[in-house]
Amino acid sequence: MSEAENSATVLIPDKNKKKTLCGSCEIELEPDHPGIQCIQAHHYCVECSARIVNLFFSEPQHYTPLRCVQCHVELIPEVFERQLTPEQLEFYLQHMLVLLWAKEVVGEDERLDRCPFCNYAVVRKIDDVKFIDCRHSECGTFSCLVCRKACPRYTSPYLTDEQFAELDHHFKCSRLHDNKQEFERYLEAGQKVPCPNCGLAGMKDDSCTHMTCPQCSQLWCYFCGKKVEDCDKARNGTNGIYDHNLRWETNLQRCPMYLIQLNDVDKRWEVDEDQCLALFHRLRLLRLLREAFEKIGREDIDELDRHFNIVSTCGFTIDEILHEDLTLIRNRPAQFSKAQTIYMALQLTLSCDLDKSQTGPTLIHSTGVQHYKIPPEVIQILQQNLSNDRLSDDSEGVLCQDNPQRVLGVLRSNGFTLQKQTTDTNKALWTLVQGGGSGGHPAPPPPTDENNADTGAEDQGENNEEGGEGEGEGEGEGEEEGEGEE
Repeated sequence: MSEAENSATVLIPDKNKKKTLCGSCEIELEPDHPGIQCIQAHHYCVECSARIVNLFFSEPQHYTPLRCVQCHVELIPEVFERQLTPEQLEFYLQHMLVLLWAKEVVGEDERLDRCPFCNYAVVRKIDDVKFIDCRHSECGTFSCLVCRKACPRYTSPYLTDEQFAELDHHFKCSRLHDNKQEFERYLEAGQKVPCPNCGLAGMKDDSCTHMTCPQCSQLWCYFCGKKVEDCDKARNGTNGIYDHNLRWETNLQRCPMYLIQLNDVDKRWEVDEDQCLALFHRLRLLRLLREAFEKIGREDIDELDRHFNIVSTCGFTIDEILHEDLTLIRNRPAQFSKAQTIYMALQLTLSCDLDKSQTGPTLIHSTGVQHYKIPPEVIQILQQNLSNDRLSDDSEGVLCQDNPQRVLGVLRSNGFTLQKQTTDTNKALWTLVQGGGSGGHPAPPPPTDENNADTGAEDQGENNEEGGEGEGEGEGEGEEEGEGEE
């Protein structure tokens, strides 16, 4: 992607847009609070950070490397270390040293096994038994590496029924280990979406679906999980990933810029970004768990659940996993052409404080749309005619640092008509309609995006509402490490 194209697609975030809240208890935090922060801007207060520390020390082998409990992105070690007491820090450094050492000495056909009860570790063959006999002088525990519980030592060759059942339980752990790991991988993958270029995964915040990977700088779409280069876009478009959002309501290969826009065509999606994100990941996780059932097999899944309660505690019933409708967007036309495309009269409202009507800033939002979000077509107009560094995303649309007259002039020169001008308490308001006079809201003429005319039939082969890659699932889909939000 060219530098010019990239610079034309960036909206500068509004630094004052929202408060910093703890990701666990949701209390408001100071920007420089001392608690845990991940690079995807998930924050935790000191008290909740202490609980995360305790979680790590409950099973350090399982929680190394350290990850954010929301997006599972690896934490910067220094951020975690400053939460520790001197005693905890000593224990923590011992385990990290073992981890670093393992990366240097463990071969491809080997694994590092660590005692669940101390810092003893040993390198063994990758297919060795899933038990460890700790040789630490102060521990000496014989334990199962799958359930991470202590196993009894029996000196007599003659076992009671209870002793045999307990031993058999741990041998079953070893036999089910691979299927357990496979199922857990699907569970983890459902909570985040990976970068399609480098695989770094995480969860977006409440902003748009445009993602920039902090590791490889790949620009991609969170909804369909595709690189910007692979996304379907308006033909001859010059606005990068924004062209992937044009007329998504009728083009099965396009994706919405904001999840809350889905409410316009599918009322299952609430007009709330957090609820929309939860629904997106619910559908994604159910789809992945359905794949897990198909890959592992129902009989083996049932045995896993009887032994580890792994399905019973995943948050879904087996009926939901196997039978729930996983269509991401319902009510989208299956076929369309230029003549069938739905055009909606676009009405905008500009607002500005009365005492700043000569200087700005000016807020621009869509009138009559619950979530106020500005369509990509209008964003493109603003970016092409105003300085991009004076535009920022806002909870109610787009905030422009220019004065209202400057913004009005740009919109009027691009097909908008001023319908009325009013004042409301301390605000000045301007209402504009696209292509219409003062009396009605006629729709704009059909767009020249030829993609809509000639890809309708192709869409049906490449996409399906149940879960095609173009419909935006993100499995191969690759998820505010993550991903940086654009």
